[in-house]
Amino acid sequence: MISRWNYLAITTVMLVVFFLFQFTNVALENWDGYEENSYYQDREKLPGADSAFKAGNGMSGSMEDSGEASADLRGRVVYIGADSRAEKDVVYTWAAYTKRSAASFGTLEEYEQAEHEEGDPNPEMLVISSADLDGGSGVCTGIWKGMWMQAST
Repeated sequence: MISRWNYLAITTVMLVVFFLFQFTNVALENWDGYEENSYYQDREKLPGADSAFKAGNGMSGSMEDSGEASADLRGRVVYIGADSRAEKDVVYTWAAYTKRSAASFGTLEEYEQAEHEEGDPNPEMLVISSADLDGGSGVCTGIWKGMWMQAST
């Protein structure tokens, strides 16, 4: 048989262990804040279906996001070549799907002039139509001329 003092000691230890475990659960429920969502965003600020193919970071649902290169987190794609080529359509479609802004220029000189006037940073990708790389009057001549002028200075 158990004496009264042993019974009291066993009961005291059981109660202490019970309250220690209960206290940790109560503390976790009160301090962790399970009932509030830390990833909650206002529905008005989320991007909508109308901004699915706009250039930019895609996190603003506002209509002011026009996809300019200055506000764009992704780079700009520049196509140089004739406007009637299928390559231009492919470049613009790819830029839309990857949410990059795109620009098109007929010649390298037009691109350099626009870059100088606007002060835009270098594009992430420069796509040159291979049909415009001819020997005398195309884009290739402008590239070599620009490289030669940089090397001579």
